[in-house]
Amino acid sequence: MAFNRLYKQIETLIRTDDEVADSIPCKSDILSLRECRKGGKTCDDLGLELLRCMAQYKVDTTEKIRQAIGVAKYNEYVKAMVVKHGKEKAEEIIAEPSEQLKDIEAYQVLHRVANNTHPKGAPKTAEGMKEWTYADQVRLEMGEQEWWDAVKIVGCEFGVEKADALFGLAKEKELIESAQDRLVPGLKEKRAQGLEAYKKVEASVKEAAPGAKSPADYAAAFKDLYPTKEDLESALK
Repeated sequence: MAFNRLYKQIETLIRTDDEVADSIPCKSDILSLRECRKGGKTCDDLGLELLRCMAQYKVDTTEKIRQAIGVAKYNEYVKAMVVKHGKEKAEEIIAEPSEQLKDIEAYQVLHRVANNTHPKGAPKTAEGMKEWTYADQVRLEMGEQEWWDAVKIVGCEFGVEKADALFGLAKEKELIESAQDRLVPGLKEKRAQGLEAYKKVEASVKEAAPGAKSPADYAAAFKDLYPTKEDLESALK
């Protein structure tokens, strides 16, 4: 309940010009969002960052309380929760702060990708600074369009493996897919099924063109096997 009261207070502070005390968590994010909204903007990125900050505050505060009461009392609390709610529900309630934080961070990644900005976002915590590289900073300053133009040039000139090693493409793909999988139930399984279907199509083309010597030969075999869009979609099911 204490967290709910705090969240309502923060909502009020965003809408008004009331002073934000130093004791209020996420003060800088509150002020940034308030100022942005005065311009009539949606400010979704700042709103998500405030939500992330509040979720992190809840995680940190919960951990401080756990340490303050000690292991014995905390274990008693867990047992009481299990008796009251059942094991599965109790685990869900106890994990809620950290799970909520992960959800918000996933939303941030996908929001940045959708808005053509750096998927990691500029770091605002000590932990974030540890993971922020010089390449990340250059990318942020260049902007996504120029950055990906550079990636394409390196890829064409030196190959995909070197481009991946230089720009960390595989890690970024993993970051984005992890966010998607977290927020869209069943997507990971669908992606795996889709990959298997594409592999089957690829194998069928190779089998149909055993003596192929060029991309044109494979393209011709592909057109013979799947002459229409419907044929291909049927094969991919």
